[in-house]
Amino acid sequence: MRILHAVTAPVTAKAFLAGQLSDLVDKGHDVHLVCSPGEALASIDPRVTIHAVAMRREPQAWRDALALVRLVRLLRRVRPEVTVVSTPKAGLLVGLAAALAGVPRRFYLQRGLRLEGATGATRLLLTALEVVSCRAAHHVVAVSPSLAGELRELRAVSSERVSVLGSGSSNGVDCERFRPPTQEARTAARESVGAPPDTVVIGFVGRLAPDKGLEDLLAVAGGVGRRADVTLVVVGDFEDISLRQQHEARLAASSVHVTGFVSDTRPWYEAMDVLVLPTRREGFPNVVLEAAASGLPVVTTDATGARDSVIDGITGLVVPRGDAEALDAALHRLVDDPGLRADMGAAARARVVHEFNQRVVWDRYARLWTTG
Repeated sequence: MRILHAVTAPVTAKAFLAGQLSDLVDKGHDVHLVCSPGEALASIDPRVTIHAVAMRREPQAWRDALALVRLVRLLRRVRPEVTVVSTPKAGLLVGLAAALAGVPRRFYLQRGLRLEGATGATRLLLTALEVVSCRAAHHVVAVSPSLAGELRELRAVSSERVSVLGSGSSNGVDCERFRPPTQEARTAARESVGAPPDTVVIGFVGRLAPDKGLEDLLAVAGGVGRRADVTLVVVGDFEDISLRQQHEARLAASSVHVTGFVSDTRPWYEAMDVLVLPTRREGFPNVVLEAAASGLPVVTTDATGARDSVIDGITGLVVPRGDAEALDAALHRLVDDPGLRADMGAAARARVVHEFNQRVVWDRYARLWTTG
């Protein structure tokens, strides 16, 4: 079967599609990828046919119209039997092109709503574009139950045309790569961040940006992060220069260890005792799956997507979105109770192995794309 996937950015293809595309080829399918050009595409299996079409994230009417024309021509030439589009711009443009080209089976994989947190005219525009993306598809797959609920509330798609596979996630997690570390690996990882053996390492992994809860993370740095028995590690970098200029000094003053961008997060989970994700919006947070597979409890918020990634009181703790005081209190609770941390970490690992093992997730998606 000829299956065409589409995402906007090469880094998305590398992070969330590379393995699935190879898996589809291994299953005997003719696999194509439409994506903007970029160096990250070098990581894609050479057996996958790549079609580089420039798609800019921000709306630009004439550029988007030109890209749409190119995409319609491309799809009429390639003639895929199935299209799977995701991320906002590719979801819109490639989704519309697939409808105009008459692709027999069209899926829209919804990974997260950009409109959450937007207001006024911007929210109206993003909502309208989301509705178009949903209606251009025969079926919409949301990566979490709460995201599917948001789509229904927006009336972007009817209930019978949206679904969630299993418990959610777009890619699952490699439970062999992310696993509880040996004592030797844990000791080495903690030494690399300067964490004494008797301290609790709280980690954050991701972009330092407002929608990831940057302000709440800064509050944590000034709260539980100031305890003598706590080391706070931020694995990631500021989203842009202005945020760095605005907040870097506050993190430095709180003695937070900031790594900057890293290509491999696995060693950093080995140093941690708890993951914190004070996010404001998600589709389904992959960092939670990685942390859970590594045997870590997670403290996150009740934001869309995030609340599906943790079973509150079992695999971690869930606090109200934007409530820095509740977030700090939850972290204090885990710092003070090593037994609870161990129990939650073990439960988190067991849940991920059972529900989010990467191969299981890939098989679910492959069955849907090929049999519907």
